[in-house]
Amino acid sequence: MGKVIGDWKRFQEKQHGIVWQEGYFDHRIRNDDELQLKADYIRKNPVAKGLCARPEDWPWVWPRA
Repeated sequence: MGKVIGDWKRFQEKQHGIVWQEGYFDHRIRNDDELQLKADYIRKNPVAKGLCARPEDWPWVWPRA
């Protein structure tokens, strides 16, 4: 799996000029609880950056499952 992901990332770099974040790591989501934790974390990013007061205030938020 690691080789496939690495190859895909290298392809994206060459095709689209994507620069991957230093220190970034991939995380395999193994169940619905982990998916919910990651989704909640992502929803809170605009709040953490001071872009809105609540996750639901962010105009591009997707509905909770």
